Order: sequence, then structure tokens, then C-alpha cells
Amino acid sequence: AVVSTQSGHYGREHTLWVGTQDARLLVYQMSDPSSTLLERDMEKDLGSAGPVICISHIEDSVFVGTSEGYIHVFTRDVSVNEWCDNEPLSKKLGNNSICT
Repeated sequence: AVVSTQSGHYGREHTLWVGTQDARLLVYQMSDPSSTLLERDMEKDLGSAGPVICISHIEDSVFVGTSEGYIHVFTRDVSVNEWCDNEPLSKKLGNNSICT
């Protein structure tokens, strides 16, 4: 799953969010795709099981859905225009895949 944002973290640049089959979430700065801004192991860091299968960007939030029914919501602090990546809202909505 892949999504890009219009403005982002660390330097207020555009970002690219990538979810992997091994339950990792990677965020890259579009102006320098060789540097990873954020790398989260969704199972280890957030207790989420299963691959990331869906990512959606809506206004100041990024929604990350997994194959095991978890959804994680990352929000942007609009006062500084940075993503709040330390503590996303995380919920298990059921046992089926979460996809938008």
C-alpha cells in the first residue's frame, strides 16, 4: 500500500507512506527518497498483526489498515505542520482486512 501527502514531517516536505507485507510502515521525504523519515514495525511497535494493505490520506490524517482488522490513524499537528508519529490512534475493528 502506498500514499503520498501534500505536506509532511521533518522540513514540511511532501511525504510518501509505504506499507509492507511484513507489517512495516515506511515514510519517505519526497525531495530525498533515499532517506527514511519514519520506519515502524507495526506488530512490534503498535501490537498490530498482519501486512499493511491500505493507506489513505484525508486532510490532516493518514489511515493505515492491516489484513488482520487493525486501523491506525496518524494525525498532523497543524500548528507546526508535522506528523504526530509517536502515538497513533490504534483500534482493532474486527478480524477482516481493513481497506478503504
